[in-house]
Amino acid sequence: MRISSVLVFGLMGAGLVTLSACEEVKPPREEGVCYFIGHVGKDKNGHDKLKFNEVKRNVPDLEHCAVEIYNVRRSFMTTGTAGPVTEGVYQGTFLFAANGEVRMATKYDGPQFPFLVVVGNQLVSPSAAHVDDTLVEGGKPETVTVPKDLPKTPDAAPTASPAKAKP
Repeated sequence: MRISSVLVFGLMGAGLVTLSACEEVKPPREEGVCYFIGHVGKDKNGHDKLKFNEVKRNVPDLEHCAVEIYNVRRSFMTTGTAGPVTEGVYQGTFLFAANGEVRMATKYDGPQFPFLVVVGNQLVSPSAAHVDDTLVEGGKPETVTVPKDLPKTPDAAPTASPAKAKP
């Protein structure tokens, strides 16, 4: 056997070992069931062992499950057992509840996207959240001044009014 063949097979074997070390978390996909993710220790490779605990059945959609997970977080906060993030799953989509928001991801270790934010006493879509920034302390409207040294554009140049003829 040639050295190049040994190298190729060796690299392929190393790649398989690497792939098996990063196992993807397989979430439950049962329809209408909202799960809380609990961390119950470490496996032999040092990865977290996850346990999917049923929170509620017959949940109509992802938004309602996000509210359930956020409420689980609030309950944990009152007992002092909440970590920085409370995790959940709904039909294969991961939910991450933190103070003031719920984020979502399609993979446990994948990128998370804003899903719901707290406004007042409600969780709403980030696009529906409105912050009134027109008033500052004292109730006076905040005004923005235009800097004097902005470059002038040709169409923004002042137009001269026609001179009036003297009688």
